[in-house]
Amino acid sequence: MARSVSTPSEASDVAYATFEGDEYDFRDAVSEMQAAARRRYPSLSKCDRWIGRENHAVLENRYCTITVSEYCGLVAVAIVPGSGYSLSDSWCSKVNLEPLVEYFGQALRLKGVFSNGEAIFQPADGVQKGDMGLGFTSKEGWL
Repeated sequence: MARSVSTPSEASDVAYATFEGDEYDFRDAVSEMQAAARRRYPSLSKCDRWIGRENHAVLENRYCTITVSEYCGLVAVAIVPGSGYSLSDSWCSKVNLEPLVEYFGQALRLKGVFSNGEAIFQPADGVQKGDMGLGFTSKEGWL
């Protein structure tokens, strides 16, 4: 059975991208994404904890937590509303994750999930890649 990149079940929004580097490149991309997010949303601060086993919380404020996870070259950046604050959902809806996910690679849009758990994505810019031009899957990469 196939699977895809993990996202927190409480996430209100998720952005996806391809990733074609090594562990050090990934760490650098996380740092660059954190810096960019903090410039755009000054109330965010860096954090370093885990939500579950696969979702790395890297930014937070009282209204949200932003996580990063990677699986087989697919990256997910998710925002999880904070609990206990009535403004959390409203604040999270104003955060645009797509510019943040682009630090990892080409931004993708989720098009659907097969019954085996494999997800299929389309490039956010609409320009298809791969030999068949069919998009990106969480199992096979570019098709």
